[in-house]
Amino acid sequence: MKRLFSLCIPLILFLFMLRFPGTVLDGARDGLLLWFNQVFPSLFPFMVLCELLLRTNSIQFLTGILSPVLSPLFGVSRPACFAVLGGFLCGYPMGARITALLEEKGEITSEESRYLLSFVNNVSPAFVMTFVIREHLRDSRLLLPGLAAVFGAPVLLSFVFRRLCGPGRERFHAAKPAGSPGEPLTTALDKSIFSALEAVARVGGYIILFSVASGLLGLVPLDGFFWNWIFLPSLEISGGIHLLCSSASLTEPVRILLVFALTSFGGLCAAFQTMYMMKGQTFSLSSYLVKKLITASVTSFLILCMLKF
Repeated sequence: MKRLFSLCIPLILFLFMLRFPGTVLDGARDGLLLWFNQVFPSLFPFMVLCELLLRTNSIQFLTGILSPVLSPLFGVSRPACFAVLGGFLCGYPMGARITALLEEKGEITSEESRYLLSFVNNVSPAFVMTFVIREHLRDSRLLLPGLAAVFGAPVLLSFVFRRLCGPGRERFHAAKPAGSPGEPLTTALDKSIFSALEAVARVGGYIILFSVASGLLGLVPLDGFFWNWIFLPSLEISGGIHLLCSSASLTEPVRILLVFALTSFGGLCAAFQTMYMMKGQTFSLSSYLVKKLITASVTSFLILCMLKF
């Protein structure tokens, strides 16, 4: 069944592309502009810097500052504190990128890697403040409740996911002792730039493909709340939020709930970006999606409580 599904989906999309070339062109253009104008300039410098910190082993100084607070709070090892910081501040898919690099270098175990992915791979605060609230919801009163819900949900759920992925109440420990020698700066910089360019180019490919798929699936003659306001927006987060906020058929409270749920979930495009980032490491897409759906549900509940009171 899985094999049949893998064969049919590309064939169906190919036939749709032949039938609606204008929609494909518009979707590809929108995805490319989104990647070039927003994703590339925001992701590429952080990817280079993160790899440079890891390759030169400068991360030891940063995690030494972070670990007294983050290690006991989240139960993570000292190297993993860098993934927590990057995942909460830099946006998709930096949490996954840093986690994969740490596991690849042997700094964290596969169990801790699975635990980190359950709560650190999120949108950035800048995305919530500008794209979500200022440009689309256009209600400054939602700023603090929105930030609290979107980032409070993964923090709260980290205490639950820790029991599922690892030692429960105990802390994870670093996979190898600190202090291993790093690469020379010039060598590390060259490798970091090349690796970051490859990663951000693949991210762009996913964004373009999901933008095209969203446009084509929007032509399917299906109707209903789930299809129009849950499935289609969940394909790609930026286009999904725009779709929700441009609809006149949704009431304001429902729109707010759906927008923040999607913001917390991240969309299927971000999930596939995460899968690429974790290539070669221990990763289950289905498990990741379940945890992100749980996080989105908790975010919606927190937003609903804040709207009520």
